[in-house]
Parts: sequence; C-alpha cells; structure tokens
Amino acid sequence: MGEFAESTRARAAEALRSIAQQECPRELDPVIELIAHLLTSETTEDQPDPMEFVETEHWICWNRLMAERPRSVRAAITATLEWEKPKFPYAKPMLRVWAARLVLSTLDRLAMT
Repeated sequence: MGEFAESTRARAAEALRSIAQQECPRELDPVIELIAHLLTSETTEDQPDPMEFVETEHWICWNRLMAERPRSVRAAITATLEWEKPKFPYAKPMLRVWAARLVLSTLDRLAMT
C-alpha cells in the first residue's frame, strides 16, 4: 500500500476515535468506517449535508459494492488516495465533504458512475 494512503488511514482511525468514540477493528478499513459514519450520521444546520454531493443512487451503488466487492473498493480507495492526495481535514464539516468526494472519486475509478 502507498505511504499517503497509509497515513490517511491512520488519520481516519484517529478521527473515528475522536468523532464516534469507537475503535476501528483491525480487519476493517478506517477510511471506509469513517466514510460510513460521516455520511450516515445526522447533520446540523452548520454542517454541509454530504448528500448534496453524493446522490442516493451513488450511495446505493457504494453500499452494494461494499457488500459484493469490498477488496475492489479498498483498492480503488488506495489508488484514489495515492493519485489525488486529498488533504485530510480535521474539522467535522469538511470531513463530511472529504468523505463524499472520496466516495464519488472511488466510484469513478471503478467506472460505476
């Protein structure tokens, strides 16, 4: 795995502990777990709604891929992180946008959009 992707995964695990007060099990990808938490948790008015970026059909496709081809999704996330090198934000509102963009980029990489 690439160095940038591994660094991002470490930051995602840290954010998951901070935001959701949960540890990511060793066998799961902290980026995927953080995305799931951020895009399924309730929003407040001062936070952008990630579904402004990720349409319902994209979210359904993402979840179907996670159920059917989790290794392909993880590989696509790694490739996306290494190629695009998106800056990891620490503010929750921007993390939600980061997660939504990563979902869309990963779907694009998998030619699913």
